[in-house]
Amino acid sequence: MPAVGAKGDTVRSTLKRLTAATFLGGLLVMSGARADLDVALAQPRTPVVATRIYTGPDGQTRAEQVTVTLGAGAASSELSETMSVTGLQFRRTPPRYFVDWHPAPRRQYVITLSGRGEIELTGGTKIPIGPGHILLAEDVTGKGHITRGVGSEDRISLFIPLADPARSSGIEAEQNVRAMEKQFNEVRARADVGVLDRLLADDWTITHGDGTIDTKAKYLADLRSGARKFDFVKQDEFSVRLHGDTAVAAGLTDSKVMYHGQPSGGALRFTRVYVNQNGRWQMIVSHATRRAS
Repeated sequence: MPAVGAKGDTVRSTLKRLTAATFLGGLLVMSGARADLDVALAQPRTPVVATRIYTGPDGQTRAEQVTVTLGAGAASSELSETMSVTGLQFRRTPPRYFVDWHPAPRRQYVITLSGRGEIELTGGTKIPIGPGHILLAEDVTGKGHITRGVGSEDRISLFIPLADPARSSGIEAEQNVRAMEKQFNEVRARADVGVLDRLLADDWTITHGDGTIDTKAKYLADLRSGARKFDFVKQDEFSVRLHGDTAVAAGLTDSKVMYHGQPSGGALRFTRVYVNQNGRWQMIVSHATRRAS
C-alpha cells in the first residue's frame, strides 16, 4: 500500500511539472507574438502612392507621384477618405495593345491587377505599369498620352471612374436635406425645441393644413408650452429637387396632433424649402394642404 501512495505522489508531481511547463511555454509564445506585433507596429508603414497624370497649361500631359492620405482605422488599419465614384469596370488588353496619343476619357483610377504596360508622355518619358500600380488619370484635355502593352501576358486592369465634383456635391446636398426632413419629423414628435431652433431659419414660417400661419417663434413657443402636441408624424413619400443653394422637398405626410386640446394634423401634402447659407442648410418655409379623402 505505501508503494501505491508513493507512485501517486510521483504522478501528481510529474503532472504539476508538465502543467507549469505548458503554462510557461504559453506565456513565452504570447510574449513572443506580442513582441512581434509591437515590432511590426513600430516599423514605418508603406505609403500608398499613385501616379497622377494631368494636363499642364501648355496642353501637354504631365505626371507626378501623389501619396494617398490615410487616417487611423479599426484594429491598427488605416483608411483614406471615401471617394465618390460612378462605377467599376474590368478590362483585359493583349500584350501588343497600343493606343496612340489620346486624353483620358474621364477622371478615373486605373489599377493594374496583372500583366504589364507603360504610358508615354511628350518628350519620351515612359511610366512603367505593373501589378498593383495605381494610376489617377486626369488629363482629360490636351494632347494626352500613349498607352501600350509590355511583355508577353495580357494586362488585367480595373477602371474606377470618379464622380463629377458638381454631381457629388448635389448628391451630398440631397442626402443632407433628406436627413433634415427625417429629423424635422422626429424632433417635432418629442418637442425638441433646441434642435428645431437650429434646423429652422429665423424668418421661417409654416402654413398649416387649415390655412393658418405661424412664425418660428410662435411655433416653437406652442411646442415648448405643450399647446401643440404631436402623437406621431409619418412621412409616406417625398422628393427633393435642387436649384443651386436652394432645395425643395415635397411629398405626403400623416400625423396626429392636438392643438389647444383640439385634433389637428391628418393626411397632408407638403412643400418645404431649404437654403444653403455659408455651408449650412436650413428650412425657410413649410406649406401644407389637406389631401383629398
